[in-house]
Amino acid sequence: MAMLKKIAAFAAAAAMTFSLAGCTDTSYVMTYGDEKINAGVYLYNMYNEMSSQIAMLYYMQGITDKYFDQEIEGKKFADYLNDKAMQATKEYAAVVSQFEELGLELTEDEIKEISDNARDLWQSSGELYEKEGISKDSAKLVMKAAKMREKIFDYYYAEGGTEEVTNADIESYLNENYIRYKTISISKSTNEDKAAAEEEDKESEALRDEYLAKAEGLSFEEFDSVIDEYNDYLAKKAEEESAGSSTDDTSSEIADESSAADSSSSEPEPVSAAEEATEAPEADLSSADSFSDDTVMSEGDFSDDSAVDFSDISDSSMAGSDDSAAEDISGDTADSAAEDPYVNETMFNYGGMDDETKDSNSGKLAEKVNSMTVGVATSYEDESSYYIVIKGDITERSAEYASKNKTNMVKEMKADDFQEKLDGWIEELGIKENKDAIKRYTPETMYERQQEYNKDNQK
Repeated sequence: MAMLKKIAAFAAAAAMTFSLAGCTDTSYVMTYGDEKINAGVYLYNMYNEMSSQIAMLYYMQGITDKYFDQEIEGKKFADYLNDKAMQATKEYAAVVSQFEELGLELTEDEIKEISDNARDLWQSSGELYEKEGISKDSAKLVMKAAKMREKIFDYYYAEGGTEEVTNADIESYLNENYIRYKTISISKSTNEDKAAAEEEDKESEALRDEYLAKAEGLSFEEFDSVIDEYNDYLAKKAEEESAGSSTDDTSSEIADESSAADSSSSEPEPVSAAEEATEAPEADLSSADSFSDDTVMSEGDFSDDSAVDFSDISDSSMAGSDDSAAEDISGDTADSAAEDPYVNETMFNYGGMDDETKDSNSGKLAEKVNSMTVGVATSYEDESSYYIVIKGDITERSAEYASKNKTNMVKEMKADDFQEKLDGWIEELGIKENKDAIKRYTPETMYERQQEYNKDNQK
C-alpha cells in the first residue's frame, strides 16, 4: 500500500513538472528591468540575417542548398545565425532604452514612413512572415528601432552633435587612409584550350603594353584620354564583331538558298494563294519568358546591417574594365564625363581593409596602388586580368570629397565608436535571455517553414 502511495506521489510530481514545462512562456526572448523583448523581434532579425547569408552564399560561392552544412566566420551556419539574431535583438533593446534616456523623439513624417514601409512589406510578404511567427507589429518595432538608431548616431556625430565630425576631420581621415586611382583592365582568357588561352593572353598582354606606352608621361588627369581611346577601341571592336556575325549569318542563308535551288532538277511548281496562306508559319510564342514564384524575395529579406557596404568606393566606375567599357559605348558617355570629372576614378579605403579584403584581387590591387608613385602609369596583373594603373594625389580631392560625401564618411569613420557605445549600453541593461524561447526558435525551423511556404505558393 505504501509503495502504491509513493508511485502515485511520483506520478503526480511528474505530471506537475510536465505541466509547468508545457506552460513555459516563450512569447519573449529576453528581459531587462521590467521590459520584455517579444520573440517576433528576434525572429525578424534571424529571418533577415538568414535571407542575407543565403543570398551571399549563392552569389559568392554558387551554393543553392545544404546551407546548414556551411560555416561562416568559423561558425556553423545555424550558430552564426543564432548569434547574429541575438546580438541584433540586444542592440534593439539598447537603442530603444537609450533613445528614451536621451529624450529623443521621432517626427510624424518618420512615424508615417515606418508605417508605410511595414504596410508595403506586409502586402508583398506578410503571409510568409506570419508563417515564420513574425507579426506586422514586430516588424514595425524593428523598423522603428532602426530609425531611432540613426537619430542616436546623429545625436553624437552629425552637425551640432555632442561629438560632431567636421569636414576637416573627414579630410584628414581621407588623407591618412584612402587611395585614389584610375585603371584600365583587360580580362585574361577563360578558354579551356590551354594553347588557345595562351595565344589570347599574349594578344591581351600586347594590348596592355600598347596602351601603357600611350600613357607614358601623361598626368593623372590626362590619363582619361587613354581610357577614352581604349573605350573607343572596344566599341569599334564590338561593332566589327557584330557586323561580321551578321555577314556570316547572311552568307549562310544565301548559301543554303543557293544549294536548295541547285538541287532542284526541274522548275518549281507554282504555289496558289490558298496554299501560300496555308503554309505561312504561325507566330512563334515559344520563346516567351516564363517566371516562377518559387523564390519569395521581399524588402524584408535584406536588412540594413547585412547589406554590402560600398561607401568606400562610392564614386568609382572602373571605367577601364571590360564591363564598364561596354556601358561607356552608350551615347551619353561624353555628356557624363563632362558632368562628372571623376567618372573614371576610384576612391578606396586602403587603411580600412579587413583581412578578407586584403586577400582579394581588389585588395591586392589597392596594395599595389598604395606603393606606386603619383602620376606614373604602371602595369599590374592578377590571375584574372592585366591592368594599367595610375595613382592620383588624394590630397587634391579630399576636401571636396569630404564635403560631398559627408553623411557616408561620418558613418564609416564612427561605426566602430558607435558600436562600442552600443556594447556598453547592452552591458548596462543587464539583459537576461529566455533560454526556452531561444531553444524553441531555431534557424533550421525557420528555414523549413520558408521552404514549406515556397512549396505551397508554387504556380
